[in-house]
Amino acid sequence: MNVLIIGGGGREHCLAWKISKSPLLDKIYAIPGNAGIAGIAECIDINTSKDNFTEIIKFVKSKGIDLTVVGPETPLVDGIVDYFNKEDLKIFGPNKQASAIEGSKVFTKEFMQRNNIPTPPGVIFGKTNYKEAIDYIKERKKFPLVIKADGLAAGKGVVITGSEEQAIEAVKDCFVRDRFGISGDKVIIEDFLGGYEVSVLCLCDGKKIIPMTPAQDYKRIFDNDKGKNTGGMGSYSPVPMINDKTYMKILNDIVFATYNAILKENITYKGVLYAGIMMSEGEPYLLEYNCRLGDPETQVILPRLKDDLLPLLMECAEGNLSKKELKWD
Repeated sequence: MNVLIIGGGGREHCLAWKISKSPLLDKIYAIPGNAGIAGIAECIDINTSKDNFTEIIKFVKSKGIDLTVVGPETPLVDGIVDYFNKEDLKIFGPNKQASAIEGSKVFTKEFMQRNNIPTPPGVIFGKTNYKEAIDYIKERKKFPLVIKADGLAAGKGVVITGSEEQAIEAVKDCFVRDRFGISGDKVIIEDFLGGYEVSVLCLCDGKKIIPMTPAQDYKRIFDNDKGKNTGGMGSYSPVPMINDKTYMKILNDIVFATYNAILKENITYKGVLYAGIMMSEGEPYLLEYNCRLGDPETQVILPRLKDDLLPLLMECAEGNLSKKELKWD
């Protein structure tokens, strides 16, 4: 089987390494790849922007690629899966409609509220409601507050603000300074929940969902959980504070409930559904969803997976996952 991996980070290197262990594999290609991946795969320098999807499809056809695996979120949100589906080419990842679960925090917040899935209380404001957003902050007596830009922001669109002044500046970054471009045209002003976060990644085939082992990453840029959020400063798995009972509560109350709601709303979701969970006073709350494997979580989850990853990815793409659970070290 010939496999193409799209992306060029540590997550994609780990994917290439894990896929390379499969007896089903003939050859791996990566677009664009990196120096580490080059030791496992043939790296091809093709731009992965939306305007270049047709070039990627030409490459896939020329090399007889059996499965394309998308690492980063931007091509998924831009609809690369839809392009492949039109050409009847196998690809691992959700389509554009389903990828909105990461592409728009407003979409996800409204989805969670509509389906009664536990999530911190939040109010949505658009750019035209800038004054109302500032007034809302000034009326608040309790901080911290969380300001979330609606669209993709490379893991930097969520700001935990400890004061009225900081919250106003975070809204100005979106609505006045245009720091995040159109991704900041809407914001969610959300209640802050204390506790600890855990990442729960699941494989989905459009009908079934299989959870992976949980992981925890370090988001803040400085030691002792200080400073702004990043895309991730490291990760570990297993997570010692998550026992089986807690994990099942997370799955039943949030993850499985979400997937059932996705099916109920006639959304076809294949690929990875990645829940960012906050455990606060023993209860799980959904902070955000991502539509792809986490980075850096992938680098600590996949090495623990005993199963052959490649057929699992293909089964997700084809809509026929055969396993009910995965095996872990």
